[in-house]
Amino acid sequence: MQTLTANQLSPFYWMPDEKIGNGEIDFIFQNTKGEIVPVEVKSGRNVKAAGLKKLIREADIPAAYRLSGNNFSSFMLEGTNCKIKEMPLYAAFCITD
Repeated sequence: MQTLTANQLSPFYWMPDEKIGNGEIDFIFQNTKGEIVPVEVKSGRNVKAAGLKKLIREADIPAAYRLSGNNFSSFMLEGTNCKIKEMPLYAAFCITD
């Protein structure tokens, strides 16, 4: 969160109304185009993120970030128009508007 705010972003935590199952997103912010941009943080290399996928599919999110123990990569989430950008944890400073 410190890194995101240092990059002039205003991150928020997001959790769906229903209390059942996974669904929270670690950070979410709005870019200058008015689009919602989620940021999922995973401490290791296991990057399963059911909540992130759910939000992308339900809200038609155009781009998302996932910070983890993995290297840089990106891919389109199957069945959506969303590009997920994966970054190592130390590279959070690369997330900008």
